[in-house]
Amino acid sequence: MPDISVFEWANIPLDDDGEPLNKIQIAPDWMIEILSPAQSPFLIIDKIGFALKHGTKLGWLIVPKERMVLTFREDNFNSFQGVDLLPMLDIFSDWQMSVQNVFDLLKF
Repeated sequence: MPDISVFEWANIPLDDDGEPLNKIQIAPDWMIEILSPAQSPFLIIDKIGFALKHGTKLGWLIVPKERMVLTFREDNFNSFQGVDLLPMLDIFSDWQMSVQNVFDLLKF
């Protein structure tokens, strides 16, 4: 399970009563991982790659120590820093967020 999973409305699995399932067994449309000092970046990247092979459209790996975000799509990989604008899901085409915006959200 990613640190943060984002599903498009149409892809949220529902039970027979129309309620979201408590146990989701499909890949999210967008997964966000935040690398902690104890984690292996290689294992997290492998996890994102596995999700991309099973339907995830976009993966972010937030790397706090370097203040960087690595992004993954089925066909490409990029790294972003500072005021670089991050790729979003197509449904968020009018939403823009920079790496700096992400790190500003993580401040207490």
